[in-house]
Amino acid sequence: MLENSISFSEYLLFKDEKLWRLQQELQGGSDEALVAPLRMACEEYLIYGGLPRTALTNNPQEKVELLNDIYQTYLLNDVRHYIANEHFVGFNKLLRLLAVQIGNLVNVNDLSRESGLPYARCEEYIYLLQKMYIIKLVEPYFTNKRKVIGKMNKVYFCDLGLRNIIYNSFNEIAFRTDNGALFENYILLELWRKRQAADTIYFYRTQSGTEVDFVLDGSLQKLAVECKYRRFQNPVSIPSLNNFADEENINFRYIANINMDTEYKGVRLIPGILANRIGT
Repeated sequence: MLENSISFSEYLLFKDEKLWRLQQELQGGSDEALVAPLRMACEEYLIYGGLPRTALTNNPQEKVELLNDIYQTYLLNDVRHYIANEHFVGFNKLLRLLAVQIGNLVNVNDLSRESGLPYARCEEYIYLLQKMYIIKLVEPYFTNKRKVIGKMNKVYFCDLGLRNIIYNSFNEIAFRTDNGALFENYILLELWRKRQAADTIYFYRTQSGTEVDFVLDGSLQKLAVECKYRRFQNPVSIPSLNNFADEENINFRYIANINMDTEYKGVRLIPGILANRIGT
């Protein structure tokens, strides 16, 4: 059985209680030198994820070896009970394809063709991966005011380290072409852990190109979140986020980013190290 991935805040507690306490007490406008260790820990989390055994070691090579062991011994061993022998190679291809596509729309026709799996089997195995808490699918947010791009879902992984072992890359975050996708996946996981039982997380995208990364439709509150893995020198405003939120009467608006922690034109810019404060 696969381990449950822990949140970034729990990850800090595993690493160093002082870092965890710093995150809990951090206020906007804090000195860059003060928050630097938190940013380094967050970058590490984006690469190696939050499976407890990997969180307990500081050695990068040991983290990779543990992730590979979890992937080979637990994930692939567990699914062998559900995957037909003739489909196992295709299933591995499907896993890699999904790892490449985090934050993107899932087109089962394309996945079926590229993996060599029959369409029905492809759907079945994607459902299995959800039930095993390997991936999460996020549905589009529908509104009567605009026509969304379609009914395809977006795919994310339940643990970033597991995604990266499947993707076969542990390069430093600053030099990765997929750092924005990893950051978006991370924000989704933080939102998911904080949601109430009746809350649903969506994404929003129209044929005209308007996008909002996440819309949390909750019983107590509704919020919209845009993810930008970017270091800002000055506060920014994102018209697509504001226009969508205005139309849907959403008062709580966030731009998750690397460093900026401030309010600007009714939007909260919040650094990734404080993603657990979104919605509070």
